[in-house]
Amino acid sequence: MNSCFKIQLVASLSKIIAAGHTLAEEVALQWGRDHGLSGCRSSQFDARRCGLVRGFSGEKVLSRCLETLLQNVTDSDATLLVSISPELGPEQKKAIEFLGATKKPFLHLWSSIPQPGRLVGRFLELHKVEVLNVVGGSPKDDEATGTFIRSVFDTMMLSTHL
Repeated sequence: MNSCFKIQLVASLSKIIAAGHTLAEEVALQWGRDHGLSGCRSSQFDARRCGLVRGFSGEKVLSRCLETLLQNVTDSDATLLVSISPELGPEQKKAIEFLGATKKPFLHLWSSIPQPGRLVGRFLELHKVEVLNVVGGSPKDDEATGTFIRSVFDTMMLSTHL
């Protein structure tokens, strides 16, 4: 007997946005583009100059980074904070402040949480998230977090029997 399986994304998710400050954010954006989500975008700003992530302390740069973060929180239905360990990075802490003001849901996901893909899928379904903002963690864990977020997104896809 030949059986077919159809892989589909969480029904409501249509766009991923991120500032692109970390490799995890870039991986999330690329994953969205690779899987046909419309309009996956990063900020127009040169993320590599961001003071929150890269330690550059110029006031204009820091202000611009915060504006981008606030805009992404505002433009999204929910935010996914991704890190290797339970500790939040500075940009993630700032995102939580903005999220509190907007009363939008967020999920902090780190690598030792069991079945993170299923957890994210359920979070997206529960909150009917169409636009997801992704905020990566510490730049020192960039490569590991990038690998982690790709595995999370790959496993949040739902299998439905045809």
